[in-house]
Amino acid sequence: MENQTTPQRIKAIYQMLFQMASGNLAFRILVTDPNDELGKISKMLNKFADELHLIQLNSGSENPSYCYRNLVHITLLLNNNFKIKTFTSDAPIFIKHASENLLGMDFKEMLSGQSHHQWDQIKNQLRKDGNFSTTQQLIFISPDKQAIPSFCTISRLVYTNKFIINTSTISLHNAKANLIGNIDSPTESAAILAQRVSEYILMNLEDPLPSVKELSIMFGTNEFKIKKSFRHFYNTSIFQFYNEQRLKKAHLLIEQSSIPINEIAIMSGFPNYVNFYKSFKKRFNYLPSTLQRDNRITNE
Repeated sequence: MENQTTPQRIKAIYQMLFQMASGNLAFRILVTDPNDELGKISKMLNKFADELHLIQLNSGSENPSYCYRNLVHITLLLNNNFKIKTFTSDAPIFIKHASENLLGMDFKEMLSGQSHHQWDQIKNQLRKDGNFSTTQQLIFISPDKQAIPSFCTISRLVYTNKFIINTSTISLHNAKANLIGNIDSPTESAAILAQRVSEYILMNLEDPLPSVKELSIMFGTNEFKIKKSFRHFYNTSIFQFYNEQRLKKAHLLIEQSSIPINEIAIMSGFPNYVNFYKSFKKRFNYLPSTLQRDNRITNE
């Protein structure tokens, strides 16, 4: 995949500094070229954020009742009023809402007040531009008032008035019985690495997956660590995760739109339709053409 331009990389560094100044230590810069000056600065800032986050955890500056549990990926489908139409099974776990409460909920209600203005701007762009797509960090709020920052990819489903939101994040669990001092740096560093790799994949499903060697260079690590970290937290390989998410995206697009299936294959990163057809059949045990389709451009 192509590297970011110099202005984009400088902008990411500015954003990282702003996020850290605002107290958000979850933000990370995607290191596309670790060997030049901007790459070295990006790696240094990521490492500094990791270390500062651990210091806060160990000192009790952050909520000591929680520790990292695992990584989850969720997808939300919104109707034209930006209310939740359907969602993947991990969504209730991520936001700590009962499934029956999520259906029909205004997406804005899931967000912290800090993200309300940002979401209003995104909605305006989605209404104006049918091709608009963005990846931004939003802060979710759970019923117990826990703030959950997460990067979200937001776009409109082609030929419909429906919108899709994808995010991948570290879920939390109550761990009052555990001592924060027992959370070791290697484990936490591996969790952050796995999350950043998954976010990168989800943002680039339509593109070929880089090799493990290329990914390790992009994320400033080695092949062994990136493979081991990803499998530990996702219980699958990087390629299997990439392939699974491509097929899930295709399945959703087939069901919820009238886009020709061969176009959906391309949109989901399968330039070869025969390979898509075989992969889909192997994964779901039925053909993509047998799915019941929503062929309306609906306002529901």
